[in-house]
Order: sequence, then structure tokens, then C-alpha cells
Amino acid sequence: MVERSSSDSVSSSLAGMRIWLSGAVPKEAAVEEGERIRDFVALLAREVFKRGGTIVHGSHPTIRDVLLAEAKRYRQAHHAAAPLRLVVSAHFAHDAAQYGIDIPAWNALCAEPVIVTTAVAVDTSGEARARDRSLSIMRRALADQAHLIVAVGGEWWREAPQRAGVPEEIEIARDYQLPLFLLGGLGGATADYLAAHPEYVGICRNGLSQAENLQLVQETAVATITERVVAQIGLLHGAGGSSAAPALHSGSARVAALSRSAGPGEAAASGRPRRILCLDGGGIRGAFTARALATWEKMTGEKIINHFDLIAGTSTGGILAIALGMGMQPARIVEFYKKEGPKIFPGGGIGGKALEIQQWFAAKFDRQILRDRLEAAFGEAPVTSTRLAASRVRLAITYYDAETDTPRVYRTPHSPAGNIDLECDRLDAAMATSAAPTYFEATRIENVLAVDGGVWANSPTTVALAEAAQLGWNLDDVRMLSVGTLFTPNVFAQPFEIDDAVVKAALKPLIGSLGATAAAAFWTNISMQGTLGWLPTIANLLMKTQIQTADYVCRLLLGSRYLRVDMATQEIKMDDAQAINALIGYGDAAADANFPRVRDEFLVKEHPAERWSAAAAG
Repeated sequence: MVERSSSDSVSSSLAGMRIWLSGAVPKEAAVEEGERIRDFVALLAREVFKRGGTIVHGSHPTIRDVLLAEAKRYRQAHHAAAPLRLVVSAHFAHDAAQYGIDIPAWNALCAEPVIVTTAVAVDTSGEARARDRSLSIMRRALADQAHLIVAVGGEWWREAPQRAGVPEEIEIARDYQLPLFLLGGLGGATADYLAAHPEYVGICRNGLSQAENLQLVQETAVATITERVVAQIGLLHGAGGSSAAPALHSGSARVAALSRSAGPGEAAASGRPRRILCLDGGGIRGAFTARALATWEKMTGEKIINHFDLIAGTSTGGILAIALGMGMQPARIVEFYKKEGPKIFPGGGIGGKALEIQQWFAAKFDRQILRDRLEAAFGEAPVTSTRLAASRVRLAITYYDAETDTPRVYRTPHSPAGNIDLECDRLDAAMATSAAPTYFEATRIENVLAVDGGVWANSPTTVALAEAAQLGWNLDDVRMLSVGTLFTPNVFAQPFEIDDAVVKAALKPLIGSLGATAAAAFWTNISMQGTLGWLPTIANLLMKTQIQTADYVCRLLLGSRYLRVDMATQEIKMDDAQAINALIGYGDAAADANFPRVRDEFLVKEHPAERWSAAAAG
């Protein structure tokens, strides 16, 4: 057996590690501050390259040029391209000369080719928004390349905080479960953001204690910071999935395993049940869900909100979750569906046919009507604050960022990471989660163009499991009640078929019943395997299989601690407000059929959920 020398050990101590170096030298930085940031970038790159790791960076010129200088130094010393990957947005690449972009020259120095990410088009909102959203796309691409993030410097915080990248990078670290090093001592937006939100050192998941992270945040000596960061990255790399440090995942591995240790802001697993309520999307069919909840409340005399530690919702289920969190009773929400459903989803008659034609070219329904009706309903809730954070229960509300192609979740601040959504308006969250494509226009919330969470998590059960992981809940303690919005069993994984029945129906108005029957008798069925054949069924099929996948995962992980409540019916469209009474009837039936388990496992009078509020969590 050949022994390694100490130099061999150093050269491979970060082998395979991919480190996203995030940040910039801010324009307003003092000369000394700017030099410290550049010196750190150069020293970190040198040490990472030497130890076999790879740096990935978003091509900010104040950092990029330092990295390229180090790559050139590496190439001269080792006669090989440096382990560096640069990612640049097409928003800047289209004008390479102006932004100093030379992709062929970069590729000559870097071991990995440059990635150019897509750009958001400039619209009436202006160039600044297109730039910021294009950068959001680029940041997600960087996360997909990395095992961890090192954030240093950064721009915009002092002049336009909403445009600063640091808050978004903290959110990405949370969503992707990436370890994070926040180096506030070197100045820039990172320092300013941490001064305003010191609690974020508690969510870094980098293997350091909160006290150690605070010390690192305050350190100003470049050599000391570099030594500590490189050493800790080496420990993370060596520890892998051990209890001493978090397991390292690439950015594409977005769902971490459920932890058995305490998460940020939570005590260690107590052995008591952690009950989670999950509410599916489905438009007007949410009346089924609301009625089932209302019936259980009536049958037990217990309030739903008092018995769940977390409620996750998508689309109409997201609206229902928010309403519950604001103290509204399920029976009141049923009345909302009955009264406002026909106004939000008008249909029937000639007007309904016109809307169906309109849906091919534009959104079918008026988003403003939905917003006005929700605002009026929320205005009657016991919780008067308009902030999502004021909820009486932890919430996770799904939506999708249509410009950066990113699944997103609005959260109450049930851990320090939730403070990212601290100022989120409950009405904005409701509009974002329910902006179903073709039914409502996408909703612009601050800098995000949001569409319905159902496009990625129509059943939010796996989202809820991810929240449980972030909270550090023991998987064995988790009990989940998942309520659907009815399903149609005859949505087959087959394209449209032109059979004798279709031919007969098409010909009958032209040649009469007898002629159509005779013609159909000679027809040979045709299965349309192309776009036209799949178009009528593919959306429902994908929605159904998405729910089936989530159901499969939960049954596998939770076993008997998971209860799915749903019912097979003839098809009821998500905008069929005329079916309200039928939906309510189905809700009663489903509630009655599942009552014993719901009563005994979830609405146990003697064992309510632990009281939670944002103030208490903070």
C-alpha cells in the first residue's frame, strides 16, 4: 500500500467539491473594502484550485476578472485549464463588448465551458426588472452546479434593497439545502443584510455552530477567513452524511432526507405527533375539501386549526390553508365557495360558450374579481393583520415563478429561513398560488411573475415533508392528513381515438341518424398519436400522475401514519360553479367515511397541537 504524502492530501482535500462564489465588489465600497474582497476572492480561488475543488461564479466583472487572473496563474503553473466554471446571463452576453464578455477566452482558461442562461425580455416594467429576473435565472443555474455557497460583498443593498442578490441567495440556500458561508466582515451587501437580519447565521447549515458563524461573520482578516472557510469545506466534504455535518447535495438534489436532529428554530424531536394537513388544488372543487373539514369540526366539536402543526396548500387548497391560518372556520369557507364561486367562475349559456372560446386565446376569467372577493372574505377573518406571518398555524403555500422556471413556497416564519417571507401579504400569496394557467393571468408579486402552484405540486404532501425536514421533525413523529378535490378514474394514459361513436356524432347533424349509423359501421378506429391526439387528455393525465407520485412517496415514507381522503366521481371541471351542491354532498360523504381515523388520529381532544405564532417563534 502506497502512503500519501502530506502534499498529496492537501491537493485532493476538496476533490469533487463545487463552490459557488457569490457576490461582487459594490460600487460604493471604500478602497480598502474593495481590496479586501478582491484579495479574499484571489486567495480562496488559489486554495480551492490547489485542493482539487471547483469554483463556479456568475461572471460579475469585479469578481470574474480576479478569478480569471487566478485561472491564468493556475494554467501557467500546471499547464492545464483551471477548475473554474463561469455562468453568464444572455441579458449581458448579447452585448459582450459593453460588459467585457469574451467567452472563447474564458473557455481557454477554464476546465469547464461557460454556461449562458436565458434572459427575461424587457417589457413595460423596464430594463431593470428584466435584468434582475434574468439574474434570478442565472442564480438558480449556479445552484444546480454547486454543493455550497460562499457569499461575499454584493451590491444594491444601500441604494435599492429589493434588488440585492444576497436575500435571494439565502433563499436559494434554503430551497436547495446548500450549506452557506456569509462573510459579512468583508463588507458590501452581505454585511449590510446581516446587520439587519443577524438571525440568518442560524440557517447556514455549514457545520459551524451559531457562535462560530457569528465569529466568522465579524472577521475582517482575509487570510483568517480563507483558512476557516477552506478548512470547514474540507470537513463538510469529508463528513458527508455524518452527524457532525450536513450531508452535501448537488443543487439538483433539492429534497433532503428528513432529519432526526433539531432544525433551526425548533427543539429536538419530542416523540409527540407532528400533525400535518395537506390541501390539494382543484378550483371550485375546493368546496369538497372545505365541506369535509367543516363536517369533521361539527362531528368532533374540535377546531381543525388547533390540531395541526403545519398546513400546506396549493391553489384552491392554498387559499383554504391561508383562510384557516387567519382563523376562518371551514363552514364559513364553504359559504364563500357557494356565494362567490359563480361570480369568480361564471359559466353556462351563451356567455359560458364565449368564455370557452376566449380561453384558447386569453385567460378565461377575470383575475381582479377573484382578488376582490378574496380580499373581502379575508377582511372578515379573526386575524386582522394582512401579513401571512400573522397566521395562527405554520403555513407552506406553493406557487411557481414563471420567469425563472422555479418551484417556490411562501412560508410563515416557522424557522429563521421563513423570515424571507416575513412581509408577504396573505392576499398576494393567495393570488400567486391560484393563478392557474389559461384560467387566470399570471400574478406579478413584487419581482416575481407567479402562476398556480399546481403546475408542480398540486398535492403539496412532498412539500410538507420537505418543511418537516427543515424543521428538524422526526419522521416517525409525522402524521399526515391529505385531502384531495375529487378525481376521475377514467383519465387514461392514451391519446384521443376517432372511433365509430365519434364518427356517428360528427355525421349525424349532416346526414341524419340512420346515415351516420350506416357510415360508422364501416369505420376503422384511428388512434391519434400526435399532438392533436394527446391534447385533450395530456393536462389531466399529468395532473393525475403528479398526485399519484406524491401519494406514492408519502405512503412509502409514512405508512399507516398517512391518510389520504379523496373520492372518485364523474368528471367535475375545476370551474364548474354549478356543481357546488354536488361537491358539498361529496364532502359530507368523504368526511363520514373517514371520520373514525380522523377523530382518533388527528382531532384528538386531549392532544391539541402545540400553539404557534410568529412572535413566539421569533
